[in-house]
Amino acid sequence: MNFCLRVGFRYFRSGGSQILLSIASVAFGVTVYLFITSLIFGLQKGFIATTIGNSSHLTLLPLEPEVRTFSVGDTKVVSSVLPFNEREVTLRSYLSVIRQLEDIPEITTICPVSAGSGVVIKGGQNRPVSILGIDEGRGSQIFGIGRSIVSGELDLSGQSCCVGSELARLLGLKVGDKLRVLSAKERVLVANITGIFKAGNINSNERLLYVSLANGQRLNDMVGAISRIESQVTDPFLVETTAARATLITNLKVQNWKEVNKDLLNGLAAQSQTTNIIRFFVLILVATSIASVLIVSVLQRSREIGILKSMGASSLALQGIFTYLGMLVGVSGASVGVGIGGALILGIGEIPGNSSIKPGYLFPIEIQGGFLGEAFLVTAGIATAAALLPARRAAQMNPVDVIRQG
Repeated sequence: MNFCLRVGFRYFRSGGSQILLSIASVAFGVTVYLFITSLIFGLQKGFIATTIGNSSHLTLLPLEPEVRTFSVGDTKVVSSVLPFNEREVTLRSYLSVIRQLEDIPEITTICPVSAGSGVVIKGGQNRPVSILGIDEGRGSQIFGIGRSIVSGELDLSGQSCCVGSELARLLGLKVGDKLRVLSAKERVLVANITGIFKAGNINSNERLLYVSLANGQRLNDMVGAISRIESQVTDPFLVETTAARATLITNLKVQNWKEVNKDLLNGLAAQSQTTNIIRFFVLILVATSIASVLIVSVLQRSREIGILKSMGASSLALQGIFTYLGMLVGVSGASVGVGIGGALILGIGEIPGNSSIKPGYLFPIEIQGGFLGEAFLVTAGIATAAALLPARRAAQMNPVDVIRQG
């Protein structure tokens, strides 16, 4: 153990209540740092899981018709635009498109969808719905239907269907009931309710009706065709690269989830920036706590500093003593904060409640081992850096003036 560290450790042990209060301040700062980081991470993880985990990352749609023009002098004139009701809104060669998508390794799940509108009729009551014909297995993976079933089971075989919990409440439906479905194409299906699901928002629970792909195609007058192809990828945040490749291979319109959820991404970015600002001020609190204690310590030990310098201790050695002292305070406070604060936050995260982001718990806290290591290293580093100013002040003291003034 060198001279600077030995003297710094002696000052640390004899610091009394000042050092203890400083360690407590650092520990409190680490606890706040961990709580804010874990809470925001949990919120973002919940939002992403709700928005991305139970939805499509890539949607392939029919190409929109191009506007054809010809020039008359310097004027461009529209030659032909198909009326909206004559445009192609279905994918007829979707099986070959699916095979093309299966060659892209980043795409994990592919589901053809036949979508249309209609009404459901039960006991003289009717409600408008969006009819989604899907492949049961693939659709459940993308839309998370199986995970959101609250009554019955996901079974779309035969004439079966699954309805949302709000639609079931409005029409008094339960598993096993028969439901008459009338599509906008004037096709009728008498379906048996096999499952009731509860999605993340009330509109989905009130409007969505899931049937098999074959029934969806028949109801929406799309026999042999579909509305779109939904898919998920391995890394949703790198979806643009996969979207560009899918566009090149299929020559279809490819829409990724980031284009649809720009407001969500902006909100998450603003949330992350707010978190960084809070964490910055927490670190400022830690730094000022360390610096203030060390400045007082320098003033209290000014006579000792003068004696040390008169005995030959260099300015660099004195600066090292108080830098080590700040490091010891920071490491001690960070250790206490990571230990006690981490355990406290884990306990808070287990409090039962009705959080919509993390069902069954009051706070959507997600703490990871990396957060503990990050909090320890950052806090210890900030504490050591905060000690440089008082350490430099100690090093600049004139031993003659200090001893003369007593």
